[in-house]
Amino acid sequence: MKKCPACAEEIQDQALKCRFCGEILVDRHWRAFCEGFARLTQEEKTKEYAKLSDEQRSAFEAAWQLLGSSLGEQSGGWRPQPIDRSGADSRKKAGKRSSPLVVGCLALLALFVLLFIVASFNRNAARTQTATQPAPEKPARQVEGLYHLAKSALDQGNYSRAEELLRKVRQQQPGYRDIEELLALPEVKKVTDERVRKRRYQLLPSVFPKRQANIRSGPGTENRIVRQAQPGERLRYEEKEGEWYKLQSEGGDTEWVHESVVMTQAEQQIHASADLQLLSWNWSTQYSFATAEGRVKNVSGRSLENVEAVIEWHTSSGSFITSADCLIEYNPILPSQTSPFRCSTRANPAMQTARIDFKTLFGGSLEWFKE
Repeated sequence: MKKCPACAEEIQDQALKCRFCGEILVDRHWRAFCEGFARLTQEEKTKEYAKLSDEQRSAFEAAWQLLGSSLGEQSGGWRPQPIDRSGADSRKKAGKRSSPLVVGCLALLALFVLLFIVASFNRNAARTQTATQPAPEKPARQVEGLYHLAKSALDQGNYSRAEELLRKVRQQQPGYRDIEELLALPEVKKVTDERVRKRRYQLLPSVFPKRQANIRSGPGTENRIVRQAQPGERLRYEEKEGEWYKLQSEGGDTEWVHESVVMTQAEQQIHASADLQLLSWNWSTQYSFATAEGRVKNVSGRSLENVEAVIEWHTSSGSFITSADCLIEYNPILPSQTSPFRCSTRANPAMQTARIDFKTLFGGSLEWFKE
């Protein structure tokens, strides 16, 4: 309850007009606002009204309704017009509706990412487990079948077949029955030793005869010749003792060959791709001229044209002095043909060493080796 400021009678707190004296109970602020508002034009009133908030409009409309009659002609018969706020309200409502939708989409995306990570982890774990999992044991029936086949081969005297089957049984199930005793039988062990020897023989290094080479029973020319190896034949050796290679034949016999008549595998590959073989050469000075001469062989398998020998002379310290080049005597030089050559230039007292090379007349390079 509150008291009326005019008559001091008690009235309701929400009362806007005293029921005893008829006094209008409007706040002084809104009274002054309504009085000023009544003096505005219609357009200005509409603009001012639009600036008020919803709460302020409610208070203003109540005060205007009570004071309108007292303001008389000043009000101009103006009535509040509803403000169209549907656009803003709809945007606010759409925003409120879209916010849960966005949150839901983000939650769904996060769930998919989590499921993908879990699936990837499980897949990798399965692969790791498969990689580390020991191989399953061979079925007992398969091992048993191999074992009986091996026993049957032993009974038939086919020791090579028996040794092969017994090794498969031991590989699949070590310690199976009497497998070790069967592999230790003299006949079976002989097959095993021969197989190991052949495998070891295939891994031995090789040398190749340069020409027809004498293979001897021991390391020395006093030992008898057991056979002759042909050029290009592969000779496998166990070791080298001094100037002699200790060979092993395919049958397991020990033989010997001198290093001067063979070449290593690396040298053999060079020879296989070479064009020329330098058989011999030397140089000398006479009558103020330095002359180099020798013989060269075509080992390329094709005719070679315009082959030149190039000689370089150097001092004892290796400093270059001069060079000379000349065509070999046979042009072209046919496959397997041997041709002499001779090159000359003015001598120099400082000449101490000479080097030789071969090329074609127009600068093309040639592969060659010296025996």
